[in-house]
Amino acid sequence: MGVPDESNCFSEGDPCGESILETVAADLASPVYPGGVPYRADLAGWQAKFEAATAEAPIDVVLITDSLWETATSGPSAGQLLHRTLNAAAGVYDADPIGAGTLPLPVHAQGSGPSATSTQGTTSTTATGGQGSTLTDGQVLTHVATATGFVVLYRTEPGWGTLTIRDGAGGTVLGTVSCDAAAKSGNLWTSAALSDASHTLHITSTGTTRVEMVMPTRETHIRVWPCGRSSAVTDDYIDNPSQVLDFIDTLDAAGTLGLVLVATGTNDDGEYATDIPALLAAVAAATTADVALWLPYMNGGLTQPELDTSRATARTAGVPLIDASVVADQIPTIDGAHPTTQGRVVMASHVSAVLSGDPIGAAIRLAGAVAAGRGSTSTQVQEAGLMMGGGDTYMLRTAAARVGFGTGLGLLLGSPDAQIDARYVGLNEASADPSAPAANGAVLYTKDNGAGKTQLCVRFATGAVQVIATQP
Repeated sequence: MGVPDESNCFSEGDPCGESILETVAADLASPVYPGGVPYRADLAGWQAKFEAATAEAPIDVVLITDSLWETATSGPSAGQLLHRTLNAAAGVYDADPIGAGTLPLPVHAQGSGPSATSTQGTTSTTATGGQGSTLTDGQVLTHVATATGFVVLYRTEPGWGTLTIRDGAGGTVLGTVSCDAAAKSGNLWTSAALSDASHTLHITSTGTTRVEMVMPTRETHIRVWPCGRSSAVTDDYIDNPSQVLDFIDTLDAAGTLGLVLVATGTNDDGEYATDIPALLAAVAAATTADVALWLPYMNGGLTQPELDTSRATARTAGVPLIDASVVADQIPTIDGAHPTTQGRVVMASHVSAVLSGDPIGAAIRLAGAVAAGRGSTSTQVQEAGLMMGGGDTYMLRTAAARVGFGTGLGLLLGSPDAQIDARYVGLNEASADPSAPAANGAVLYTKDNGAGKTQLCVRFATGAVQVIATQP
């Protein structure tokens, strides 16, 4: 046996070794197999900014989306989880991507998505993300978070008032912000450094003002801004620059924008093919930062034919594509469309695998979450296992020896319409008498007697209703 030629060994600086690394990197970036999950494809600007990001010089990601990334029955939304998963990939300590970590989360000022702790204002759907809070004279908005700083998005309008921002009610004034300027959403106010502790951001309005989003920071390298609301369509963000384009312009001018991720489509009803190119063009006009496109998984609002059309549109749009349909079979939903907590973890982990350059690490973190049983909305659901059904009726193991029936959302929130236990049958009140069954059958149910008392009833095939017992 001859002595190995060390000149042929794989080592740093070896041309052969470098070519191998280049080949591997190319295969990862652009997989040749169907359903492959690329990473950082055509996102050189984002890659450089991601690797350079620090707590002192964070970079921003704007997520343009709808309820798929905004809905959260319990725990963080998918957009908030993306905030954590990207920070975890960037090496931020205790940025648990599953939701148990201490990295604080961005919130809307007011609305159906994750929002500020309290506000006396009214919801504004034209604000950044479509979920702002319009305040009148003397009204207050607060948000509690363990943080070392806060970033506040606000709107300006000629003749509007001021925001007085304190560390707690009656506490130290952190800043006074004039909102009397040319009309524009997505303006940024950033606090000075605060002690690493729980703080109550206390914002008082003088005159009319609007707070749009709040970003608590704590060793935050990547600031993910989930700009979206329930039922939003792609065209909304084109027709209403205040919902996202103004903010992109602000971040671009500040030089902190790393990526714009467009993640709409579920609500577009066949208009995706025309609206997506228009939105991408509008975003490109507002920034020189990298832009990527997230294609939704197939769901109750996005059928297979629509998905096929959307994919064709996405692949010809001229931007990198993150195709959620390649992991569609791993996205459980609460209602056929909106992801469960586990589904939200999958969504965020998939996008982080693509963007972070750490697909193996993202996969390991996801596997760890599954193994740990994290991501459930309740203890009952955590031990539940498989949800079966479709439409508006599902069946789920809700506890030991117990099966619940109801809507997907109701089951996940621990409010089944009915339960069958090894020891008893539980029935929630029906809003009306059920239809009569077929011949030779009967229906057992409960209802309100009109005076706040529950009645146990049976309805026969003839339509006759017999009250068996009334609540004492």
